[in-house]
Amino acid sequence: MEKILYVLIMAFLLLLFSETAARTTKRKAEETAVQLSQEAELVREAGYGDEKLSTVLVDGAVVCSAGVKSLVPGVEVGVECKIGGGKVRWAYGKTDESGEFLIDLPSHLHANPKLEEDCVVRVLHIPKGSSTCNTAIVQRFKPIKLSFVHEGTRVYSARTLTLARIV
Repeated sequence: MEKILYVLIMAFLLLLFSETAARTTKRKAEETAVQLSQEAELVREAGYGDEKLSTVLVDGAVVCSAGVKSLVPGVEVGVECKIGGGKVRWAYGKTDESGEFLIDLPSHLHANPKLEEDCVVRVLHIPKGSSTCNTAIVQRFKPIKLSFVHEGTRVYSARTLTLARIV
């Protein structure tokens, strides 16, 4: 009788501990799932992942200062952003036939709250034989300023970068 009682008590304790362990495991799994879900939501809100939630654009124009200012097509420009620790990230574009550019920044730059401090637009290459003027770079870079915000879209502007005519 004593052995049966002992076996029953042990079976009861084993059952109790296994239920407690199962509840603890289930709770930890739920907490992990919630944490992963929250992290995924933060990543999604920052504009990463498959679903693009925000758009960040940089616009401007390149002009030739040769008496009368004229817009320069085909100029390669880049947005250079120095992110924490001096790491440099780039986005590239080219001026259209009217000398204007619009660069869509990649999503890894969207969450940076200091784009105006960390990013500049640089003239990278002027096409040879530009019909507008033979040019030399006067302004190598220009800071950007926030100019427009609306429903998940931010537009920063470098305004006008000026080139000089070589005579």
